[in-house]
Amino acid sequence: PAATASGSFSMLAGGDWGSLIPSAMAGLIVNLSQEYLEQFVRMKFFTEFSAALLGGLFALLSVTIFPQLHLSIIIIGAMLPLFPGIAITNSLRDLMAGDLVAGVSRGVEAMLTAVSVAVATAIILSFTR
Repeated sequence: PAATASGSFSMLAGGDWGSLIPSAMAGLIVNLSQEYLEQFVRMKFFTEFSAALLGGLFALLSVTIFPQLHLSIIIIGAMLPLFPGIAITNSLRDLMAGDLVAGVSRGVEAMLTAVSVAVATAIILSFTR
């Protein structure tokens, strides 16, 4: 499912059929590495950062081998499943329901997840300069 979602997200982001396969493979790498790392490391921030970094490295490798591919499209497709959309929604729902402790804690967790993915992506993009 992760590979299918990542490939589909790359197509929705304006990618062509050539970016579908590398984006799907990068998404699969992200998902498998996240599942593997969660067995050993209990820090969600670190596992998502490492998974995003590995997926970004695969995207960078794909663009290095096939220069006609678009790095930004592949990275969008690979990283989008990591972003915590449901966690942000649940946080806002908890806050509106008056459960301030749960809402704030879920919101902070979602923001840390988003920041970890963004930092990993920024590190990968810094290699292209």
